[in-house]
Order: sequence, then C-alpha cells, then structure tokens
Amino acid sequence: MEMAREAATLQASGRRILHLEVGQPSTPLPLAARAAVRAHLDEPLGYTNAAGLHSLRRRLADRYDGVGPERVVVVAGASAGFTLAFLTLFEKQIIGSLFGSANIRKDIPQLLELYTQGQLDLDTLVTNTYTLDEINQGFEDMRNGKNIRGVLIYD
Repeated sequence: MEMAREAATLQASGRRILHLEVGQPSTPLPLAARAAVRAHLDEPLGYTNAAGLHSLRRRLADRYDGVGPERVVVVAGASAGFTLAFLTLFEKQIIGSLFGSANIRKDIPQLLELYTQGQLDLDTLVTNTYTLDEINQGFEDMRNGKNIRGVLIYD
C-alpha cells in the first residue's frame, strides 16, 4: 500500500504514472473479446493447457524475434505472472507430481468402482476418442488445443 500512496503523491505533483499495482482494471472488456466470448458461450467448458492455449501462445510468440510458443506462459492476472517471474528470478522450479501424488494401487480401483456404479461421471470429461491408428491425429489435436482430455480406444 505504501507504493500506491507514493504513486498517488507523484501523480498529484504532475508526474505521469502508469498504474500497474493492486486493484481492478478500469476499462471494459474490448469489443473483440466480448464477441469471442459470446461466440463460445454454448460450448462445453473444459480445462486448458496449464501454460495457456497453444494457438494463443504461438500468436504471442510471433510478436517477438527468436521466441517460440514453448517460452510463452499465459496467466490469469498479474499475481500469477509475478509469481512465475519471481520463481524465475530466484531460480526456483515448479515440479509436477506423478498422478497428482495419488496412490494409484488404491485409488484407481476405488475410482473404477465409483464409475461402474454410476457415481462418477467420466464420460462427459472426454473431449475426443481416437483409435490406435488415429493416434497421430490425437497428438496433433492436443498440440493445437482441440483435444483437452482425449482417450485412446484400444480394441
């Protein structure tokens, strides 16, 4: 809050201040973004890649020389961006966990039992299914953000 007070003092003295500190945005959603949201309101909800949609990351990367989409991370809000930037500055790492640190020998049979009893709806979570000979299309769809939770059908 001290920084916000100092910025207000400097602004009152005539300095041009670009406010990037805490608070809500003061502008409405751009018209193009509104149209894009409306166009997708009836689509099913789903998770995106943790780094952001690949197509968006590719378009952002194209704006910079020598930057590929693998070096772009899209975050929801400045707080997440600051956290990632500080992790980078202090050489910290984010390390994933295998199966969300679940005990798969115990948890998978329990989840399977819930599914077979109709108590766990997994079918609506599946974005696309692929046969074994369509596996390359599944990977391509995943890279292009068309496949969030694909299932390989092996007959």
